[in-house]
Amino acid sequence: MSGLYLDPALVPEVFAMPYLVHDPELAFVLRDEEAEGAPIVEYVLATADSRAYADWFRDEWWPSRRGRYLPSAREHPDETRIREAARHPHAALPPADEQRRFPAHLHIDLLPSARGRGAGRQLMAALFGALGDRGVPGVHLNHGAGNRNAAAFYARLGFTPLPSGTPEAPRLARAVR
Repeated sequence: MSGLYLDPALVPEVFAMPYLVHDPELAFVLRDEEAEGAPIVEYVLATADSRAYADWFRDEWWPSRRGRYLPSAREHPDETRIREAARHPHAALPPADEQRRFPAHLHIDLLPSARGRGAGRQLMAALFGALGDRGVPGVHLNHGAGNRNAAAFYARLGFTPLPSGTPEAPRLARAVR
């Protein structure tokens, strides 16, 4: 996905690296040990408290980085959306009642070469266990409406739609304990 953008660092700067810094114990990766360099082929990243994460992202993470990602007439249309998400992290939060039940949120990415082997399910199980150990009651996520494979994967893991989702950006949640 990041290969589509003028600056391929934008996506990881917004949707990956801050999770590793903010809550490294909730980062799980799968490497292809048989490939040269053992590249990461899947990851799941999360934060246990989405509101606290949004505060931290707004106040500490993004201010020192936003100047690197200025608008350009040549940019991919999604780059504007990603920058806006970074400028306004609280806009992605679910309503307060959903936040109480599902305070954690996650991002997962799985390369096509790693799909269909149960690795995604294993990484998610590790995440659910870590969240449960912290006493977190539930986790939510958003995904692209056009990604039917992701929707089916989440449904198999017990995620169900939340009312605050939209047809364009479904929001799903599940209990972790």
